[in-house]
Amino acid sequence: MKKKRWKKYKFFVLFTLIILGTGATYGYNEYNRLTPNTHHLKPLFKINAEEFLKQFEANDSEAMTRYVDKIISVRGIVGYTNVTDTTATVFLNGPGSLASIICEFQKDSNKEPQNLKKGDSVRIKGICSGYLMDVIMVRCVMDEQWLNK
Repeated sequence: MKKKRWKKYKFFVLFTLIILGTGATYGYNEYNRLTPNTHHLKPLFKINAEEFLKQFEANDSEAMTRYVDKIISVRGIVGYTNVTDTTATVFLNGPGSLASIICEFQKDSNKEPQNLKKGDSVRIKGICSGYLMDVIMVRCVMDEQWLNK
């Protein structure tokens, strides 16, 4: 009888250690996971800034379903840039609209918009993260690869 109980105890301890080890490995990998670099990712949508804003203004819930968490390449006119040592933000204006597209550049790409001036025509690729009064795009990069396509 004691032998049977000892086997159950060993099985329980071994099973618990396997579960804990698997959980610890998963947690470690998730904690150290890097975000993908958008430089090499192909955009799902290529769209003009004016059209992009119109879709959100017309029906934001439908546009959110279509664009949020997807890689978008947007062509537009620079309204304003804010470049610091660690961050860069470019605002693309929509003609005839009070809203704009706010493009937050990823850390390794924050020097790319340094030479942009108000009125420049650019194509920026990033991940659409939502819409408040403006469309927000994160992890952005300058999209020269798709500029002429």
